[in-house]
Amino acid sequence: MEEAAPPPSWTPDEPAIAAGRLRVLVADSAGTDRFSLGAILRRIEPTIEILEAPNGAVAERLLRERNVDIGFIDRRLPGFDGREVQNWASTSDNRSMFVLVSDRLVPKWSEIATLINAYEVMLKPFNESHVENLLKVFWRLNRSADVLIVDRSRTARKIIRDMLERTRFNFRVDETDTGANALRAVKASAFDIVLVDAGVDGGMGAEAACRVARDAPGSKVVLIGGADMRTSRSALTQFDLSGFILKPFDGAVLESALHDVLKPNQDISDPGYDTWGESLGDQIAMWASLRNPERVRGVIAETSGDLYKSNSLTRMGEFSASLTGRGTGVRDAFHNKKVSDTTEEVHDRSEVLTGAAYKVFTLIYNGLKNGQGNEHAALTEAADIMGVFLTHTADFTPENRLTLEDLGKAYLKVDKELFGGRYHTMFADEFINREIFNTGSVGEWMAHEAAVPQLRLPKRASIHKLERLVQGNLDLLGIGPDFGLKLQSVTRDARFGKTIVRVQLTDGRSSDAALLDNHGILTFRADGTLADYHTPLPSEGTSPIQTQSHVRALAFVNQAKQLGLDRRGGLLSIVRRPDGQLTVESRVMRSEDIYCWIEAFTFEHPEGERREVIVPTIPGNLSGIQPNGVQILTASDLNK
Repeated sequence: MEEAAPPPSWTPDEPAIAAGRLRVLVADSAGTDRFSLGAILRRIEPTIEILEAPNGAVAERLLRERNVDIGFIDRRLPGFDGREVQNWASTSDNRSMFVLVSDRLVPKWSEIATLINAYEVMLKPFNESHVENLLKVFWRLNRSADVLIVDRSRTARKIIRDMLERTRFNFRVDETDTGANALRAVKASAFDIVLVDAGVDGGMGAEAACRVARDAPGSKVVLIGGADMRTSRSALTQFDLSGFILKPFDGAVLESALHDVLKPNQDISDPGYDTWGESLGDQIAMWASLRNPERVRGVIAETSGDLYKSNSLTRMGEFSASLTGRGTGVRDAFHNKKVSDTTEEVHDRSEVLTGAAYKVFTLIYNGLKNGQGNEHAALTEAADIMGVFLTHTADFTPENRLTLEDLGKAYLKVDKELFGGRYHTMFADEFINREIFNTGSVGEWMAHEAAVPQLRLPKRASIHKLERLVQGNLDLLGIGPDFGLKLQSVTRDARFGKTIVRVQLTDGRSSDAALLDNHGILTFRADGTLADYHTPLPSEGTSPIQTQSHVRALAFVNQAKQLGLDRRGGLLSIVRRPDGQLTVESRVMRSEDIYCWIEAFTFEHPEGERREVIVPTIPGNLSGIQPNGVQILTASDLNK
């Protein structure tokens, strides 16, 4: 029997899963690569037991004979096609995590990754910080976590429980059916995650989730709802809710969402993200549906290959608009709407971006069709290209406040980074036509590009090295002498090689400087160079990286402290008013019974002002959509 190992010397985020050394399989035909990865693993944790396999036969034998915790498997391992891992996993109770290793990204990697149920794809040369993060993830996945499911349907609770049991996480699951019972449960026991369905308590699930988040600040509270709840997602973060899962979903979606909510970084969103969220949801519905070959054939048959018309792909509906009386219940992505043609209501304004994206999609499709002569392949590839744009824009946008123009510039940046500028003219012309861009927007984006600081990730970029990189370049990052930055989170994208570093503004540069509710983002390329930077300070002029109004910002922060805004329960935030002037405010989530709102403390209202954020799930007056003679009875009416 092996002796119990001491706690890992690298102090993981989560406790060790069990006594005994962590057992890691390194399967690679290249001895130098096995040695390199083994050396990194031993530097991180000297007690790790490393098993080496130069080919598929040895790897398969080690999987059968030894309980492997983590497997690093090279995609070109001789005698290996993924079935070895699949066969072993089907007969083993061991909760192993597999990482597919590759020297470059190739089309076939996704097939192998899916076959072995790989947690991640890691590119060579090995990055020590990346490997360390994977080990921490493994501890987290295997740490026992308590989950509470709140859903009025017993069947739904069972389905979610079954999904949780099939994830990589080690969950202990409890369940209940009402918000009141959930409140009693979180007061009696500590839950790591609470999943609340929006339909509980007669459709007041959002409010129930707010109350749970208020009474159980140590829990990650996730709201589950249909498309009608999408308008509230950006607001939910302001109520300390950790995530939103859109129905319908499967086990993979649930697991992905739980990975997200277990991350420490929580960003505050403004209404601009709601507009993006609406377009994001509509575009996901379009592009994702075209991954289904039958759907592709149906669209081609319906349109005869001419997508420049309204069709079943472009038409979508949202039930909440008819309930709340807000927004556009039925939308069609094929249109010529501009910003000036729409209102500021998020559904309405989002149609401008969705329409522009669909127009560019048709141009890309036509180009591929003319070049390939295959309508079905062209449609699938065009949808995949638009999906890449959609999922990468968040890495190139400001963190706290977002406009359609910011999103448009992010599309140009994704095109430059991932497609070599191939679609620049398509997007720029369409964004100008839609009034997402003005005549100076492209020039501003080019100025922003030219002003990106010349920074490079250090080799084997650990958290400490990244912290030193940030602290050593505050002036280059446009942070004045009276402010500082604190490293907030590091995200590594193994597929595209990006490293995304998020930072938070501090009031001063001392180690105990107070945090401000302003966030910045640095996005590094696979080669380590800085691709983009958005400062946490509100921008001045055409580029977010230009010299900021530090003196005025500092004066406003000091004024806010004199008024006591920093003692109201929230962090101070430097923001711009609609007229463009700087100001400072503090925001705190409040709730009473079933109602939740934001209380904002400002120079004009230091005593606080109420800001409604979540649209009521069921409005007070539904007469506009009811047949004549229908009477809406309230709970009070029924009690009488």
